[in-house]
Amino acid sequence: MTGLEVYLKSTTIEVGNLWDHLAFRYDNIYTTEVMRSHAHDADFILTLEMGLKLLEGQVEMLEKELQYFGIALPVRPGKATMTPGSTEIISDDHMYRTLLSGLQGAAILHIQPLKQCTFNDRIRGLFKKLLLDEIDLIDRYYKFGKLKGWLHPAPLYGG
Repeated sequence: MTGLEVYLKSTTIEVGNLWDHLAFRYDNIYTTEVMRSHAHDADFILTLEMGLKLLEGQVEMLEKELQYFGIALPVRPGKATMTPGSTEIISDDHMYRTLLSGLQGAAILHIQPLKQCTFNDRIRGLFKKLLLDEIDLIDRYYKFGKLKGWLHPAPLYGG
């Protein structure tokens, strides 16, 4: 089999991982839009908007991949366009920590496809890029959280 033939083909698990990651991003976009509608801190709102832009770019890439292989796309939730009656229900620092936990979980989710994508090098490279992007984003979010004082303080060790 030539390199071009491998490029044009994929395994069920590889395509399934693409589908799962697209559905995951659809849900993340919806959740981020909900957080955006409740956020107060201007810097946090900006980070949420930057995150939405990153997610939308990843969605576009994953949709193209699935369409290339002729796979039906998952159902995308509608836009979260609600206007909450009170935005005081949830604090920015709590949303930040929830988002950070989600980013950490997403990094773990990116590792599994790297182990499973043994046939199509291009798709494995795509998951590698998603993982590295996630790690970079987590690093930046840690710095942001420290700057804002939104991370739970760790106990000091005096030993």
